[in-house]
Amino acid sequence: MFAQRGFREATIRDICARAGANIASVNYHFGGKGRLYSEVLRYVDTVAHDRHPQVTPELAALEPEEQLGWFVRQFLNRVFDSGRPSWHERLMNREMVEPTFALDELIDRNIKVRAQALQGIIRSILGPGATERQVQRAQASIVGQCLFYWHCRPCITRLLPHVGYGPGHIDSIAAHVTEFSLHGLAGIRRDIERGGGPA
Repeated sequence: MFAQRGFREATIRDICARAGANIASVNYHFGGKGRLYSEVLRYVDTVAHDRHPQVTPELAALEPEEQLGWFVRQFLNRVFDSGRPSWHERLMNREMVEPTFALDELIDRNIKVRAQALQGIIRSILGPGATERQVQRAQASIVGQCLFYWHCRPCITRLLPHVGYGPGHIDSIAAHVTEFSLHGLAGIRRDIERGGGPA
């Protein structure tokens, strides 16, 4: 119901009717509609992360460049996962377009850990002279490349029909995004070591 109508329009009455539950059970178990929604959003994110973890103990044993490749591949596996219920995707997409209070909670509890892991990988590649702004913008660029293949599928199929964008192309997309990003990061590192580069 949240995925179909959004947090504001979905009613406790409709949710409980679909679940075959008493209306009072929402307050009893969750303390209200807001907390129920937060838990649903967190559940969807946790399911995706459990299926395609981007942060694992084994990651630390890899070289930073290999860590980036792993992170990118898992990110793409996650967004292209056709095994999840379709409402998971709709719910997360709706939250990105119409963010609620629950997004801040989700970032603090779940997403920030993955963001910090990617920043750590980027810092290792850029070296100790990298600024926070350089690291964060590099992070945004890498994530943006991955999301482009998901969110812009209708355009890709029309404008770039030979690129290959679906689940069967994840390995080749991940390899390209990783290679492209590593070359970009290498250029930034050269600028840093020369004492120049964009602010």
